Amino acid sequence: MTAEYLGRAALALLLVVAVVGFHRLMVAADRANVADWGCKWRNRLDGLNRLFCRWMHGLDDEIVHLPPDQGQLVVANHLSGVDGNLLLAKTDKPLHFIIAREQYNRFGLKWLFKLGGFIPVDRNGRPDKAMSAALETLANNGAVAIFPQGHIHRHIPAGRLKRGVTFLACRSGAPVYPFHISGVRGAGRNVSAVFMRDRVTVKAFAPVTCKDGDADRLLEQIRERIFGFETTA
Repeated sequence: MTAEYLGRAALALLLVVAVVGFHRLMVAADRANVADWGCKWRNRLDGLNRLFCRWMHGLDDEIVHLPPDQGQLVVANHLSGVDGNLLLAKTDKPLHFIIAREQYNRFGLKWLFKLGGFIPVDRNGRPDKAMSAALETLANNGAVAIFPQGHIHRHIPAGRLKRGVTFLACRSGAPVYPFHISGVRGAGRNVSAVFMRDRVTVKAFAPVTCKDGDADRLLEQIRERIFGFETTA
């Protein structure tokens, strides 16, 4: 056997291993998929994200059910850049995140945000466009996710939460599903937190609604839940 022959054989073997490995990964992704994104490859990305969150971040496999025949708002505290992945892996419907336009246009990630149906908001321009898109999503029984802190915070923010979630809840009548995220090793970080191994906990609370147009009360209920405090209501 010549060195050239051995080199070609080794390369062929590596290709076979890569193909078999990729096939097994896709099979695992198909099995892990929960939310129906309406496309095989989007569903596979859903499955891959769930597998990634379990392996890299120790997320349990308990799923929160979001009824398919109504729209929902999903809210959580915002510790890091991995929070969105965790919420996607914790629920059984596609989540359409409202994110800042500058984050939506981040180099190398815009295609992924667009594929996921993210809703960019111009915080210094026309935020009403994002609100209209979110209301349309809710009216079509979709799930809209929003971090009412507005920015990543390692600790409980002293200021008030953003009122976009209460505007959407009171205008649409959609229930709000609060989550509390903890145990994130990369708290305070953005992209790098996604790849920092840890063991997170994502706690789900019973949904709340906007009653009698009382946005202030709803905002307080959301704050109590997403920062780890049980509400007295």
